Amino acid sequence: MNSIAVLGRGKSRSYFNMIPKVDTYVLVNEMAREIEHNNLHDKLKGKNVIHLVNRSPQPSKEMIEAGYYKSLDVKEIWVNCYEKDMIPNKYVNSNTNRRWSVKNIPVHFLSGKIQQEVTNVFPADEHTNWSIGNTGIPSCGMAALVYSAVEHGVSDVYTVGIDFYEVDYSLGIENIPERASMEDARRAEKPHIMKKFLTDLAEHYPNTNFHICTYGDYNSTLKNVNVFKIGGSK
Repeated sequence: MNSIAVLGRGKSRSYFNMIPKVDTYVLVNEMAREIEHNNLHDKLKGKNVIHLVNRSPQPSKEMIEAGYYKSLDVKEIWVNCYEKDMIPNKYVNSNTNRRWSVKNIPVHFLSGKIQQEVTNVFPADEHTNWSIGNTGIPSCGMAALVYSAVEHGVSDVYTVGIDFYEVDYSLGIENIPERASMEDARRAEKPHIMKKFLTDLAEHYPNTNFHICTYGDYNSTLKNVNVFKIGGSK
């Protein structure tokens, strides 16, 4: 595998057509509505697709109910939790099928390799709000980038829909009060941490080129980071 495209729910997701042909597409978290409303299904059908989700069963539940795991022939589900923390947990094991699993689709947790690298590169005291290296990477968008660079060492990773919580999602959540309140809290704390995380990741993995299409206010001087800032320039 040489190239991966990471698809988030941010407004920049609409720039999907800018992504060149890649080996694998990683859908981040709750993507069922995006697929339904943004003509993504036909674009992804026949491609190698995996789904990276958080601890909640909701993202997988929505994909199952919509029939997208089957119609898109999703190859794998990755859960943004560290393997060593989850596999020994008998409660998690007994509920895996209920929470994440789909018949004939393997479910993986973030590997020990990822945990070791993340702990080495991002000491917990640098990102105290995220507790890096403990239970997972508290942004599935960033987890997808780590998965691409660390787990597979791809030469190129392309992102759309990762806007650092600085603009609305492609499909708004204004009519879901509890979700809107949660997003307000995320927007207050996460943008600067995510940007530093991405920069640190790219700096430590110079052989991976990061192509970032975003509405967010993100810049980088690293040679292996190419930022297409919508409404602006690098």
